Amino acid sequence: MQAFFAKLAKNSDMVVYGRTQVEKAVNAGAVEILLLSEDMDETIITKFEKIAENFKSVTEIISKDTREGFQLSAMGGYAAILRFPIN
Repeated sequence: MQAFFAKLAKNSDMVVYGRTQVEKAVNAGAVEILLLSEDMDETIITKFEKIAENFKSVTEIISKDTREGFQLSAMGGYAAILRFPIN
């Protein structure tokens, strides 16, 4: 999560957050690291993990009990660090 927030501050075109934007990026193979909140439904987590795995993306499940996890949850529970910018 720290890398996500650092990129968000300095190079925001290399990160996305929110379900719609993250899903678009995952399906395009643009995600390097997929960040999902642990409080999401297991079915959704599994769906995103499988798509990410097809593109050799790393998936991290973030605990909501951490400060970063709380922030991720407040952002909708979905975030990603990108390999390349997408529109």
